[in-house]
Amino acid sequence: MSTEDRRITNVILLANQLMDTDFQTGPFDTSRFEVYSIQGTYNTLGTTAGTLKLQVSDDGVTWSDYPSSSHSVTATSTDEFWEVNAKAHQYVRVNWHQTSGSGTVITLKLHAEG
Repeated sequence: MSTEDRRITNVILLANQLMDTDFQTGPFDTSRFEVYSIQGTYNTLGTTAGTLKLQVSDDGVTWSDYPSSSHSVTATSTDEFWEVNAKAHQYVRVNWHQTSGSGTVITLKLHAEG
């Protein structure tokens, strides 16, 4: 596939999301793309602790954790990044599970090509 034929998209999955409770992003359909990456940038780093991870689905209803995608979040965390180069799923989302603390705010962006 030539560079001119490649589809490229950039999407904000969540902007300025307070991480004081559990959440998931909406599903993103990856079927038109070969590769994608998701970057999480902390706008404010409070005392929140928990786990961010990718989840994937073939039907948008049943979700499974993407292998080795869990990132622990603490008050000293740096930005998050996931890169998926080979995929066999149609949908992806980010799942957040809070265990303690408050005040952390994140923005999640997706970049896809293919």
